[in-house]
Amino acid sequence: MSVLVHFRYLNKVYLLFNVIITSIIIAGLFQFSNQNLIAVIIFHILFHFIGALDMRNRYQNEGGVARG
Repeated sequence: MSVLVHFRYLNKVYLLFNVIITSIIIAGLFQFSNQNLIAVIIFHILFHFIGALDMRNRYQNEGGVARG
């Protein structure tokens, strides 16, 4: 159900697909880690950190022009 929080992605198929797949991975991690919430929190932090690094890298490589 956490996918519903990301309703702004409904008109962007790639982003919606990404959120759904990531949610499935997080749910699986929660189940296979004996419902260890710390593992899910660490994965979530790392996922967003890597995404932020990728966005920063793309921004710098494109000469400081932000693109969606």
